[in-house]
Amino acid sequence: MPPALLPGAGGSLFAIIVAWLHVRRPEIDPATTGVSQYATGSTYLPMTVAFVALAIGFASVPTRVASTTVSVCCWLASIGIFVVAIVLVSENRQPGWRALAHTAGALLFFVSAPWAAIAATSGSTDVAMVVAWLLAAAVVLFFASMARVPALFPIRGWLQRFCFALVVVWLIVAGMQGLSAGDR
Repeated sequence: MPPALLPGAGGSLFAIIVAWLHVRRPEIDPATTGVSQYATGSTYLPMTVAFVALAIGFASVPTRVASTTVSVCCWLASIGIFVVAIVLVSENRQPGWRALAHTAGALLFFVSAPWAAIAATSGSTDVAMVVAWLLAAAVVLFFASMARVPALFPIRGWLQRFCFALVVVWLIVAGMQGLSAGDR
């Protein structure tokens, strides 16, 4: 597989697994619950694989596309989502060190991913720039929902899934830009 295909492949595998888990785990309400809850019980392994695939996707953004800023942000996003992958969330959502580590990893991911996308599209006028700014706006809305803004709190799970969908689209675009730049 050409290295430039890894970002899109990692993001796509993540999206496929989450879509499958959405059907497989109907008791998890996608409107109000984050995708990390799919990593509980019998579906721990597939969700963990999905998070690791996403981490690999970010870690492999083509170097010919990436500036130092983009590379650093991609690596931080990769580390953040990898922490999310390895730190199990509690099925009963009790606070503790696991919840703190999981939330810190998620925060690192959700802050770094939009910065990587925006930095990579700086000065661009193509679809990647639109996706980058949509991702930044979606993350702000997602954070607001987690802060219990009344209009957004009931759809926090959907906002998180929308952020992830935009991340996947951006990883595919970043990989394709790498292919067109000759990173084969």
